[in-house]
Amino acid sequence: MAKRKAEDNKKIEVVGDPIRNEQGKIGYIEVPGEILLAWSGKPWQSRPKKLAILVALYLVFYLVSLWVFPDLGLFLILIPLLLFGSASSHLTNSFYVITSEGVYWKNFLNQMFKPWIGIENFIFEDEMGELFFEKGSVRSRIQRNMPIYYDKNRDMVEKLIRQNHERAWVDIRAKYQINEDKIRSEVIAKLEQLEKGKKDE
Repeated sequence: MAKRKAEDNKKIEVVGDPIRNEQGKIGYIEVPGEILLAWSGKPWQSRPKKLAILVALYLVFYLVSLWVFPDLGLFLILIPLLLFGSASSHLTNSFYVITSEGVYWKNFLNQMFKPWIGIENFIFEDEMGELFFEKGSVRSRIQRNMPIYYDKNRDMVEKLIRQNHERAWVDIRAKYQINEDKIRSEVIAKLEQLEKGKKDE
């Protein structure tokens, strides 16, 4: 426990603009905003035993199926990608960049940038390993929420993310609240006008 706490207290190095090219891109995606934090993580380490069992079961299934249907070898290899899609990709070694405008994520195959206002909530380390085993539409949940894994500095990472996410959503909520109040007042005024018209009759 003490060792884990000591690891958590280590500072994560803040990586500046050198990781972006002249066009402001990381890889092939434009990543706007000031870079606040960047790190690499291994989400599969959050539930290594469960994932090992899952991989072992798949290998057994693959070998048995290959023995019964030898012509389906390549197709069977692609089954996990077809079944798990984004859920499985988020469990591979990943690179994260937090900017003032949103979150960038990349693994060996995929990469994306989500602005703060495009993220409903976050799936942090405690839940990352459960994505692979979660019932229901995992893809839908990941599209609405951003999985974030970090090996160290739990409090620092979560605080930074939540602060920037909340700051971005304050304006959105205020805008919708203004619209809601405006609509409510217009409806009330319309009802009062109709009621007054009936009385005048």
